[in-house]
Amino acid sequence: MILILQNGKVLKKIKLLLAINFIMFFLQNTYGQSRKYLDDKYVADSLYNSKQFNSAVKYYKKCIGDSSSKRIDFYYLACSLSQISEEDSAIHYFKIALNKGLRYNSLEQIDSDPNTIIFRTYESWGKIRMKIKENTEVYMHNGASNEEIKQELILRVERDQKYRKIDLEKMYVNDKSKIDSLWKIQKKIDLDNQTWLREIIIKNGWPGISLVGEKGDNAAWLIVQHSDNDVPFQEYCLKYLIKAASENETNTSNVAYLTDRILINNGYKQKYGTQFSLIRDNDNKAINLEFKPIEDSIYVDRYRKYIGLPSLQRYKEGALKYYQKEVINK
Repeated sequence: MILILQNGKVLKKIKLLLAINFIMFFLQNTYGQSRKYLDDKYVADSLYNSKQFNSAVKYYKKCIGDSSSKRIDFYYLACSLSQISEEDSAIHYFKIALNKGLRYNSLEQIDSDPNTIIFRTYESWGKIRMKIKENTEVYMHNGASNEEIKQELILRVERDQKYRKIDLEKMYVNDKSKIDSLWKIQKKIDLDNQTWLREIIIKNGWPGISLVGEKGDNAAWLIVQHSDNDVPFQEYCLKYLIKAASENETNTSNVAYLTDRILINNGYKQKYGTQFSLIRDNDNKAINLEFKPIEDSIYVDRYRKYIGLPSLQRYKEGALKYYQKEVINK
């Protein structure tokens, strides 16, 4: 203890380790995924895709018995049961999925989902469809209960993107002082955004979808994502973001991106593989990307699927295509 008090660097390092350990404990106990669950989920999905529905039922039941289970597991269990003509059980689990917030990205998908063809022949489909529609409309709701905060978030995220959306190195290739001065302006914008958002969170909790709509929620997340100058603030926000995700108040992928950002910023390996560095040629064009260290390369795609992200390979292809259009987002 005396050594710690006399050595500020040691104390700072211990505080950092304690903070990271707390964050990782928090993640594992509130939004973590056990490997047993991920293994069962992988087998269940594979069986479902190969139309082995009897066996899929067995593994989806294992999934829903795990604390890591999500509403999508109840949905696929219900779909599997419908395929083997167990109507009552299928409806039972479908209703559980709905009560957990099952929804689609658009109203059109309700009647075009190939997995629910058999459900649409059931007498109870009308009531089930009404609940799906209700859940989907809540998700799509853009009016927000606080229009003032929503509009302020949208305005602030536009400022957040002001200099990040342009390739300053290419625009001012021979003027480093100009690049530095513009980034100083951007940093001031970031600090102002962080101060404002912190006050909003203190008063209202995370500004989620029901408060500011999906666009406002994503704007709040992006402000935090770009708060690399204040990692404790990112850690503070992550707790609220995880809670919001559990209540369908934010996209679960936001949790993955912010988790990885915090881990990388603290010198740890990332979990979901969302963070990377671009590799450019002599003309400053993106030709490849290199993922920052990943904690578990074997399970990373399963973690990504759990939280709603595409495979690492698809993500890489999409990111390269985006950056090769010369849209820079640092």
